[in-house]
Amino acid sequence: LAHSVGLTPPANTNAPVIDRDLYKFMRDYAIICKQDLQDSPDAQNYLRSRKIPAHTQNTFHMGYTGPKAQAFINKNLSTQFEKLQTCGLLSIRDGKPGPKFYKRLLFPIQDTQGRIIAFGGRVLDPDRMPKYLNSPETILFKKRLNLYGLTQFKQNPTPDVFVVEGYMDVVSLASHQVTNAVACL
Repeated sequence: LAHSVGLTPPANTNAPVIDRDLYKFMRDYAIICKQDLQDSPDAQNYLRSRKIPAHTQNTFHMGYTGPKAQAFINKNLSTQFEKLQTCGLLSIRDGKPGPKFYKRLLFPIQDTQGRIIAFGGRVLDPDRMPKYLNSPETILFKKRLNLYGLTQFKQNPTPDVFVVEGYMDVVSLASHQVTNAVACL
């Protein structure tokens, strides 16, 4: 995108060495959240109301942070606390660690190699705030260096790309066969 408008993308010459286990951990969490999505009538009803079909949910690896995601966090709190923190999956409330994205529709964010590096979460309850919650910047994830939906766009690249506001915009467009959209983070 930068090259198409005559800009030079920033060089990432000081890239840290990243433990491959972190990518596996993020993938495992995403898989569990996909299972929670299948088991959640509320999440499925919300997606139906937004006309997001199952194939689009699968294309974007969407999930839901329900009981299985909660169990994953709880199971790993004592043995993998640092990894949970490093991946941005924890939130500290009243001095106690817990899942950052509990009871949210989950949008995994992938890097250019397709690895899950972060998440965006959307509440289903309109009275709950904030509406969207994003992963913090971590060793895996730098907002300014990533676009949501780029991995999916790269599978069927076109000369034109729509840069839209958020996750749901990309997913909604893809649900209507507009597959050349990405979102800034």
